[in-house]
Amino acid sequence: MSDSDVANPSGNFCRSAKRTILASIIGISVLAMSSLSHSVAQSASGLFYTCTVKSEYRLNDEGLLQDTGWAEVYRELDRSNFTFDEASGLLRWPSVVDGALEFRITQRSSDIHSTLAILPNGGPNAVGRYPHLLEIRPWVNHEAKPFRWVNESRILTGTCEAQL
Repeated sequence: MSDSDVANPSGNFCRSAKRTILASIIGISVLAMSSLSHSVAQSASGLFYTCTVKSEYRLNDEGLLQDTGWAEVYRELDRSNFTFDEASGLLRWPSVVDGALEFRITQRSSDIHSTLAILPNGGPNAVGRYPHLLEIRPWVNHEAKPFRWVNESRILTGTCEAQL
């Protein structure tokens, strides 16, 4: 760098520095975009889960969660299991009307993030049109991953296992 480069801010040195900075910004942006698209492509297929309902609670008039007893009924009727396809958002359970609900995936699972899915209006045959939220925690260090499914006035909990 010469004295004339410092004295003349519009000289070649400044133009060269601006180009270098701009090229660096563009390079970092391209790298960030390519790694983002790579991670999205890796998780685009999603996981397929088989889940077991282990408890069901309802909010009582005093504001406390109360066991509904339905989890035991589901077990007795052999209806405590459902499947969830993270790629399509399709939940299949014989205990729901029509046997299937199509959730919208809002976050795919990863080593540090839960699968989050919503059913905005409770499905095609829902009474009251309450939204549903399903969370599966694949990052938990157990083969069976905990889930919670908040639907209408109930909270179902249990575990899910990813099918390979």
